[in-house]
Amino acid sequence: MTALALALMLAACSVSTPSDKGPVLRLPDGRLLKECNKPVALPDYALSPNQVEAYWMQDRAALLACGWNKKAIQDFYRNRDNLLRN
Repeated sequence: MTALALALMLAACSVSTPSDKGPVLRLPDGRLLKECNKPVALPDYALSPNQVEAYWMQDRAALLACGWNKKAIQDFYRNRDNLLRN
């Protein structure tokens, strides 16, 4: 009977030992890892107000897209890490 109890205790201990492989870490979507667009290159002449506005809008759109991607990456890692902790 003692041998059976000892075998059961040892079997129970093996369940609580950590795996040698560890967790499998997912990577974020590759599209989120791309570099942000550089600022728009301005021409070497005076710009009209309409041209200034057009270049500004291009830069602003690129800045917003970059910010959304960076936030998505932060959210991805925050969510993944929370899942690993639980």
